[in-house]
Amino acid sequence: FAQNISTHTKEIKKEVDAELLTLKNNFIEGHEGLRHETRALQQEISKLDGNFTAANLSMARELQGEREKMTDMQKSFEEELQKKVSALKQWLTGTNESSEDRDHLLSRRIAQLVRANEQIADDLAGKRDEERKIQ
Repeated sequence: FAQNISTHTKEIKKEVDAELLTLKNNFIEGHEGLRHETRALQQEISKLDGNFTAANLSMARELQGEREKMTDMQKSFEEELQKKVSALKQWLTGTNESSEDRDHLLSRRIAQLVRANEQIADDLAGKRDEERKIQ
């Protein structure tokens, strides 16, 4: 009877050892598969990170270009405005004239501006009268 139990125990031990070996091999294969997938995912993440970084750099370059364009436009506008202000000052004051001529010219320019303002006021008043008549 003891011989039977010993034989039976040996068979069970062989089966258990075989099952353990199978489990161990499956675990190793699964672990290797997970490692491979983890590496693939890390490579994909690196690739996406690189694409994201490249896109950010590209957008930063575009924004910098737009900033430069806006700065250039602002400078150009300020220069043009300065030219117009200078031309208006020259027109008002007659900087190429003598002192007496400048005073006379300035008086004439102011009178011209007053007449133009009065004409605009008259035109507006006439339009208001026309609108009242229409109503």
